[in-house]
Amino acid sequence: MKTLRITSAILAMAFIALILYANLRHLSVTERLKHVQLVSFNLSGSLSNKSRVSLTEKISSSPGVTACSINPEGTIASVIYYPDEVDEATLNAVLSTQCTIEKRELAAVGGCPVHQVNASVQQFVSMLDLRTR
Repeated sequence: MKTLRITSAILAMAFIALILYANLRHLSVTERLKHVQLVSFNLSGSLSNKSRVSLTEKISSSPGVTACSINPEGTIASVIYYPDEVDEATLNAVLSTQCTIEKRELAAVGGCPVHQVNASVQQFVSMLDLRTR
């Protein structure tokens, strides 16, 4: 019973130390920026070069969109946006005015496992950080 109390006290102190570290550390530049989302669409239909450029400019000038790119063949559109300012349905509506679209699933696997562990630890620490909420 005494061993359990000591182990519990050590774990509680370690958790409190982790919370203190998360809230007292200096935030990096990227942690201070607003979060963005990336969405990619498959485009079907014939887009001329002129209509591709005008569609790219139209989406890029939409509020909440930080970047838009349509590949030279006019088959893939990628948009980076602030999810609190614009939603995916609005982007769908703008894109579907000139062609038929379908959301493209982005690959989420790969990379070095060491970097994945580091990213997991950083994500856990940022969850404990009360300043970033």
